[in-house]
Amino acid sequence: MYGGAVWLTEMDHLAVPFYQSYTDATRQKSLAADLLIGLGETLGLGERHATAAEVEQALDHHAVPRDSYKWYTDMRTEKPMKTSGWGMGTERYLCWLLNHNDVRDMHVIPRFKRKKYLP
Repeated sequence: MYGGAVWLTEMDHLAVPFYQSYTDATRQKSLAADLLIGLGETLGLGERHATAAEVEQALDHHAVPRDSYKWYTDMRTEKPMKTSGWGMGTERYLCWLLNHNDVRDMHVIPRFKRKKYLP
């Protein structure tokens, strides 16, 4: 549609995982970005909440039970720290690189039901 790569930034916060930081006090947008090439999100990046209070506020905002992420909140209580993370959609990248239109053909590790594999 755009003839190339597109950076999508500051998405609505409720459209991203709770652990992404807010851009500001309005808590509407996230400090995150996705690189869209080919079939969609190929690279995703984002800054994380630094404190336990920020994490709890985001869990409530996203209606995620706090008990499920007690370990994460405890980690931020023990050592508040501003961090970030990123992930790459390897199969989507390969589709773009090879000009292929079906991500299901690009599995790096095949998946079979009821079978366990180690990479």
